[in-house]
Amino acid sequence: MELQHKLLLVSICLLLCTAVAISRPEGEAEALLRWRSTLLESSSLSSWSLANPTCFWFGVSCDAAGHVTSLRLPGAGINGKLDAFYSPAFQNLTRLGLSTILDLSSNSLTGAIPYQLSKLPRLAVLNLANNHLTNPEYGKLSPMSSLKSLSLANNDLDGTFLWLILNCTGRLQQLRFLYLHNNNLTGGVPEELGMVSGLEYLYIGNNLFGGPIPASLGKLQKLQILAIFNADLGSTIPPELGNLTSLWAMDLSQNRLIGSLPPCFAKIQTMRWLDLTENNLSGVVPPELFTNWTRLDWLLSLSGNNFVGPLPVELGIMASLRFLDLSHNHFTGTVPSNIGNMTSLESLDISINHLTGDIPASLSRLTNLHYLFLPDNKFTCTISNVDGMELPTLCQLNHLQILDLSHNRLSGKLPSCIWNLKYLQMLDLSGNTLDGEITIMINSTSSLISLHLANNNFTGSFSAILKNLKNLTILDLGNNNMSGIIPPWIQGSNPLLRILRLRSNMFQGSIPWQLLQLSDLHLLDLAENNLTGSIPNNFATMYSMCHPIFRKEEANIYSSLSDTNYSFDGEVDIVWKGRYYNFQSEADFMIAIDVSSNSLSGEIPSELTNLRGLRSLNMSRNNLSGKIQGDIGNLQFLESLDLSGNKLAGPIPLSMSNLLSLDSLNLSNNNLSGEIPTGYQLRTLDNASIYSGNPGLCGFPLNTKCNNDSISTSPLVNVNTHNQEYETFWLYYSVSAGGVFGFWLWFGALFLCKSWRLAFFNGIDVAQYAIVKKIKKRAKESSSI
Repeated sequence: MELQHKLLLVSICLLLCTAVAISRPEGEAEALLRWRSTLLESSSLSSWSLANPTCFWFGVSCDAAGHVTSLRLPGAGINGKLDAFYSPAFQNLTRLGLSTILDLSSNSLTGAIPYQLSKLPRLAVLNLANNHLTNPEYGKLSPMSSLKSLSLANNDLDGTFLWLILNCTGRLQQLRFLYLHNNNLTGGVPEELGMVSGLEYLYIGNNLFGGPIPASLGKLQKLQILAIFNADLGSTIPPELGNLTSLWAMDLSQNRLIGSLPPCFAKIQTMRWLDLTENNLSGVVPPELFTNWTRLDWLLSLSGNNFVGPLPVELGIMASLRFLDLSHNHFTGTVPSNIGNMTSLESLDISINHLTGDIPASLSRLTNLHYLFLPDNKFTCTISNVDGMELPTLCQLNHLQILDLSHNRLSGKLPSCIWNLKYLQMLDLSGNTLDGEITIMINSTSSLISLHLANNNFTGSFSAILKNLKNLTILDLGNNNMSGIIPPWIQGSNPLLRILRLRSNMFQGSIPWQLLQLSDLHLLDLAENNLTGSIPNNFATMYSMCHPIFRKEEANIYSSLSDTNYSFDGEVDIVWKGRYYNFQSEADFMIAIDVSSNSLSGEIPSELTNLRGLRSLNMSRNNLSGKIQGDIGNLQFLESLDLSGNKLAGPIPLSMSNLLSLDSLNLSNNNLSGEIPTGYQLRTLDNASIYSGNPGLCGFPLNTKCNNDSISTSPLVNVNTHNQEYETFWLYYSVSAGGVFGFWLWFGALFLCKSWRLAFFNGIDVAQYAIVKKIKKRAKESSSI
């Protein structure tokens, strides 16, 4: 009996323990494991196991009592949803950071932001940035009065501004950081934001808000960063923003803002960073801004607006300023000489304005300068004089990486000391009136990657200075008065060349075959010179031209040329589809050869059709003879072809119909004959002038009809190359011949052999009888039914 009593007591205890366990609320560890089980990818959470203490799990932090207070998993590579995350167990959770890095592995959180997260009473930091999350069920959100930082940037939020902000502003007084940039929010920036009085950082750019900048934002006395860039804002800048006396960074760039800069901005003496790029702001820049913003040091950018008037002399006061960009405006007058007092400047860009006079010699005091952009103004100084500004003065800027003085009215000779700037990567002096020979400095160690001296009056032969430029990628000497031969040592001395432009000079002699060994070359422009001889035939070594490169790859190529934040590739002018085109090699895509307007002779090289990446080919106005290559259809990406003004003879190849990208063609003034191909893309090129001056041509789009003696050049269906045309022709011919031969072999034997003939007709009679019998049987069955 005593044993039974003990067993009864043990059973009761077990039942009680089980009941307690069943009724016990879900613990923090169990809640985290339940959420992990819903994730598609959670290998980074391998430490999450009941075998390990919860406080030692990856990304988990606890308080002294062992409760989970923080969960931070940035860049953990998790993939799934947040629906199962919420649990009442997280009553002590104060910090939640689940941001993932959206990379090519496509690890990201998806679905709606769970409204249950707002029920975590002590949540202070919620970071769900860089995912593919969509809007939560706003009606079920709680106020989240403990929230100090909210980041939902880089997601797929849409519609009007967050309900959390619009309806709970009175309960968000602890919110200090709000990041909503890079979403699809619309409906304007709400006035209610001005009621979140504790805001310090406000990032809401890259949305589709539209509308004005709310004047209520001027109430945010603690605001330090205001960033509403690229948000389609269309209004003036409210003067109330001048009350943001704690502000040190403002970015309102890439909007549609109009009007002038409010002078009251001068009250913001804490300002260190300002970007108003690409708006429609106008008027004179208030000089008091430069007087009071003594702490400004980073990117004062007013570029891409309509500001007028002279450059303020007060600029010289800003000794801490590191970046100054006033480009793409309408500033006039001269550059203040005290600009040399801005000794912290690392980048100065005042390009594309209406500035005149000398470039001040005081620039030589800007010894920290890395980037100097002064193009597209009206500077008129002589750069080689001893008085006033001279380019040798700029030779003292030993840290220069980019020097752009293009498209001004500079004159004089090019000082040889320029080659001693050992960090210089891009030099652009094009579009001036510089003259003389390009001189060399002994022991120069230039690091030039991009050199633009086009559209000047330089004379002399190809300078030996170029032999020292081992890293040169772009060389533009076009539109000068240079002469002599094109030296064969270019390939060995400048093996990295991608763009070589020597057009509109007086170069003579033949085209060195070594040029065609530049495997990275994308643009070869030798037009409008005095070149003679035949065109070399070793195109197969031009790797970049033989392999089509698409825009994404092209962007990667040029971005790899420098680790700076600035483009130093410059611009070159090319003749593209019969017109001058400004080619910016970083942004545009071009693989082109232009040897037009020379005295080249001989036939078109057979290997030319290996250049399958070509977009433009111009060999016009030479003395080329022979036929157009039959496999020219191999150039599948060709958009522009000009072979006019030569002595080419014979028919237009059938394969030319396969140039499906071709939209500019000129074959005029040759000796071509036969019928013009009319298939595919050629049907769209219906301007008769592109075939004029070829008396032997006939057919569309000419008015000359073809007679029976004309060579037919109608394309075959689905033919890609010259060889395939003949293969298809012989296939059709063989099948047809085989059919005819088989027919006469069978019927010849049938009619010559009596026994075969009787058997054949007897078989027909038997088949006819069987068919009639079946028809009668089916008719009888139908009538009985």
